[in-house]
Amino acid sequence: MAELQSKHTQYRYVGKYTPRKDARDIVTGRCMFLDDYKGSGELFVKILTSSRAHATITKLDVSKAEALPGVVKIITPENIPEWARSWLLGLPPIKPIVDSHVRYVGDSIAVIAAESEEICKEAIRLIEVEYDHIPAVFDIWEAGKDGAPQLYPERCINNRFEDQIYLGEELLLLHCKRGDVDKAFEECDVIDGGVGSFETFPSPLAPEPPGMVSTYLPVEDKYVITATCQSPHILAMASDTGHMPGVVIDVKAFNVGGSYGNKQSMTPLVLYSCMMARLTGRPCRFFMDKEEQLLIHEMRIGSRMDVKFGMKDGKVHAVKGKWYVNQGFCDDAGYCITAVGLGEMQLALGKCQNWDVETHMYATNRIVSGIVRGFGGQELKASMMPLVCRTMAANGIDPIQFYHDNFVSPGDRYIWRDSKWYTTHEVDYRKTILDSAEKFGWKNKWKGWYVPTRIEGSKAYGVGASVHGNADVGEDNAEAMVRIRFNGQVTLQTALTESGMGQKSNMAKIVAEELNIPYEKVSLSTGGTIDGPDDFGLAGSCGTLTSATAAQRAAEDARRQLLALAVPILRVSPDQLDTRDGFIFPKNKPETGIPWMAVIRYCTDIIGHGAWRANYSQPNFCMNMVEVSVDLETGEARLERILTGTDVGQIIDSRDLAMQLHGGIGTAAIDSGLFEESIIDEYTGRLMTGNLIDYKWRTFNDFPPFDLLVNESHPNISKYHAVGIGEISGAPGAAAIMMAISNAIGKEFVHYPATPASILEALGKA
Repeated sequence: MAELQSKHTQYRYVGKYTPRKDARDIVTGRCMFLDDYKGSGELFVKILTSSRAHATITKLDVSKAEALPGVVKIITPENIPEWARSWLLGLPPIKPIVDSHVRYVGDSIAVIAAESEEICKEAIRLIEVEYDHIPAVFDIWEAGKDGAPQLYPERCINNRFEDQIYLGEELLLLHCKRGDVDKAFEECDVIDGGVGSFETFPSPLAPEPPGMVSTYLPVEDKYVITATCQSPHILAMASDTGHMPGVVIDVKAFNVGGSYGNKQSMTPLVLYSCMMARLTGRPCRFFMDKEEQLLIHEMRIGSRMDVKFGMKDGKVHAVKGKWYVNQGFCDDAGYCITAVGLGEMQLALGKCQNWDVETHMYATNRIVSGIVRGFGGQELKASMMPLVCRTMAANGIDPIQFYHDNFVSPGDRYIWRDSKWYTTHEVDYRKTILDSAEKFGWKNKWKGWYVPTRIEGSKAYGVGASVHGNADVGEDNAEAMVRIRFNGQVTLQTALTESGMGQKSNMAKIVAEELNIPYEKVSLSTGGTIDGPDDFGLAGSCGTLTSATAAQRAAEDARRQLLALAVPILRVSPDQLDTRDGFIFPKNKPETGIPWMAVIRYCTDIIGHGAWRANYSQPNFCMNMVEVSVDLETGEARLERILTGTDVGQIIDSRDLAMQLHGGIGTAAIDSGLFEESIIDEYTGRLMTGNLIDYKWRTFNDFPPFDLLVNESHPNISKYHAVGIGEISGAPGAAAIMMAISNAIGKEFVHYPATPASILEALGKA
């Protein structure tokens, strides 16, 4: 594949490849990760987890474990300190951090702090537990029936949460209701829909497991957390959402070995490690191993949609139904996920003015769910788009034409996650849809609904396509500072961590572009959530637009101050001055320049400040087009080719962008259609996929040919015109795979993942 190239060449660095700031340290092993950090006097923390899906504890004897040399503290439901009883899991906060009522296989019964991880594990083996069994419920609809086992009887009616939820000052969107839906359905040419689901709880499984070291500072009554988190700010928000009411948290991070959105809040680890740090007076380390990451860390929500769609003149005209969400036994983000998802529905079907879709959130005895890459989009598109396809097929509409005619375009209005109206601005993605289809060769491959492209021996080939957009590209608030020291050194101060995307290096490029200095002269500094500038963090594909714009504005502010200091010396107005490579000069006399050091006093700094404020009026866009082969004898489906199309506004770094788009195959994204699932034994409630043999992933050797179509429309959204793309790149892929398999086998097929057994069953050969 040819390397991406920006069409806009007027920039010194923007649009071009530059080596990442951390690249050499990563490949030589000098890069600092949390596992490299060993604090003085650290204790290790582990939890004893429930072996029952639903039960009450009738006996919990920790005496043998407490007598084990090296065990420092064990906390159970009986001896949890009073101040920690208000520390709760979930959104809304509802679940005690240790509880005698256990609600899934993996629920916490006791927390152990010891001198080593091995001692923690031995202590766990010595604890004696007896249970009184309670029937479990795993299905969303079963959980909502009268007489179903109740997980939170004191708070929920039939396991459903019905709270109004705020994220900061935002009232989260739980019911998208606009227009006159009943009247609109009367005007439709075709009405179709049904029930679609995506309930396999795939694990994003970042290479570096979740972990943190927590320290309690009693004089300041403050918790300092060094974590493997993607966003320190989001992790610190735990204190603002009721998990740890009234506490002060300072979150720091080293480099992070991948997150895929799944190491954002890590609330259980925060609560366990902070509690033990306060009780023991020593730093406490809680680091999951791979098995724990697969069995007790957050997965995706389960999504089931019962929705009907009405179409008029080729466009969706009315949508009505319910979105049922299986949050597992607890969830820190389900309301946020579905609020974003309801907004994303309106983007995908942007011409529809009549909506009545309501979310219903249920607790079940499944694993905890939470933040995962593709936040709302993967769950939504995988369950909704096959239903939309059913409606397209009933109308005989080519999917590419449908996406072209229905996706949100400039001037269209929608309600976003904060329950407020927005009007999309400049970027029109219809050209990208058509350009992607042309490069993929869709016209020649598409033979109609449920018709294979070709058949070769026992293999049938089919094509599929799906689209996704997210206005969270403008979330949330971000700040940055650019410091120019008297010796000319430039430092970008940002709260962002580096978790593999190269975003901090891209921000450094933009600072170098703004100050017109060598990229190598910009150094990076990361503060914690207290001593660094605020930044919501890398979520929703937002970093290029939000954090990078804040950095650009900080550099612009520093440049303004710098030029103002040169005015008395060069005796010209600031607008007549320019700077390059550490020199300031009149634009008409560049040969008379003076170095920065001549205008900045000794031992003083210029500090520029820049900010971005949340703005949800410009969605981004991604299209996945796939070709899949299906062996009609064995049922094996294979991804033969993929094309990802997008308009990023402006390429910032060509290779970094390609890496982000390629990354959409795995991490519980495109390959949720073919491989990835967490398999539960519904008799015991145990997850059966606790290792990397049973949890299936695509290997590098099985990577298909991958094409990219990247347009640059240069919208006036920020100085360097970039929109952002990373998170959403794989979100529509699983639904595209379902369409391709359906066309290959000649009938509608929707089963995540598409196993040989499920395909053979659809073919009547099982």
